[in-house]
Amino acid sequence: MIHSTKLKSLSRFALIFTILFSLISSNFLLAQEQIGRPFVTNYSYQDYEAAPVNWWALEDEKGNMYFANNDGILQYDGVKWNLIDIDDAGARCMIYDNEGTMYVGGQGDIGYLEPNVKGELKFISLKEKIPEEYKSFSTVWEVDYYKGRVIFRTTNRLYIWDGENMKVVVSEDAFHVGKIVHDVYYIRIWNRGLCYMTEDDTFDIVPGGEIFADERIYLILPYDDTQMLLGSRTMGFFLYDGKSFTPFKTDLSPEILKAIYLPGIALDNGNFIVNTFAEGTYLLDHDGKLIQKYTTANGLQDGSTSYVYLDSRGVLWMPLFNGISKVNLNSSITVLDTN
Repeated sequence: MIHSTKLKSLSRFALIFTILFSLISSNFLLAQEQIGRPFVTNYSYQDYEAAPVNWWALEDEKGNMYFANNDGILQYDGVKWNLIDIDDAGARCMIYDNEGTMYVGGQGDIGYLEPNVKGELKFISLKEKIPEEYKSFSTVWEVDYYKGRVIFRTTNRLYIWDGENMKVVVSEDAFHVGKIVHDVYYIRIWNRGLCYMTEDDTFDIVPGGEIFADERIYLILPYDDTQMLLGSRTMGFFLYDGKSFTPFKTDLSPEILKAIYLPGIALDNGNFIVNTFAEGTYLLDHDGKLIQKYTTANGLQDGSTSYVYLDSRGVLWMPLFNGISKVNLNSSITVLDTN
C-alpha cells in the first residue's frame, strides 16, 4: 500500500503539473490570439464637460492630447481637461505643420491655435484671408499638410494655405475622402473616382480609379513601400500598386464593411486599425486576419468610432459619437469577467 504522505506528495505534484501545463497552454494560445476583453478606458462627456460628439484626435510634442469636439477643441494632459473655444463653432479636424502650429477646421471657419501671453492656446481665424466669394462654407471635413501647405477640404472646395496666401480650388463634383500616401495626395471625387493631386492643384484619375466613381472609399493607407490598402463599403478591400486594384480578403463581415469610416491606421508592425461608424474598431494583421475587436460588446462605450489615432506611447485613442475611449496596444493585459 502507498503511504498517505506519498499520496499527498503525488497530489501536490499533479496539481503543480496541471497549473504549469495550463500556464504553458495559455501562453501558447495568447501568442496566437488575444483572449479576454481588452482593457478599455472610457471618458464620457460628463468627464470632460463638453459635447458628446468627437471627430478627430492629435498629440502635441509634450504628449498632451487634443480632440475635435462639437463645442471646440478638448485639451487633455492626462489629468485635466480644458476646452479651447473656436469662435462658438464646433471643431472637426486638426493637423500640425512642420513648425509645430496646429491648424483647425470647423463648422464654417478655419484657422490655427496660438498661445497668448499666459501661454493659453487661442484660436486665430483665417477667414479674412479667404477671397470674399468663397468665405461662406459649412463643414471642413478634413485637413492635411502637404508639401508645405495646409489643405482644408469642404464638400466642393479645397482651401490651400501656404502661410501667406489662401488659394481656393473648386470642384463641380463633390470631394469625398483624401489621404497622403507615399508622398502623393489622393482624393476620391464623386462621379469621377480615385484621383491624385497634380503639380498645378488639379486632379487626375489614377489608372483604374473610375471603379470608385460611385463607391465610398474610407480607408486609404500604405500597405508596404509600393502598395496602398483601400477599404470600401460594398466592394471590400483592395491593394493598389499604381496600375491595378487587387481584391484583399479580410475577416471583416459585410455588415462591418457597410459601416467602415475614415481614417484607419497603418501600424509600424504591419498591422492595421479599421474603425467603423456603427460597429466599433478592429485590429487586423498584415494578411487581413482579425487580432482583436473593440466594440460595445467588450468594453467600448459607443460603437460609432468617428476617428482613430495612435499616440507616441502606443495608446489607441478612439473619438466617438458619444465620448472618447482608449486602449494601450502595447499592453498584454486583458480582462476575464463574467461576460
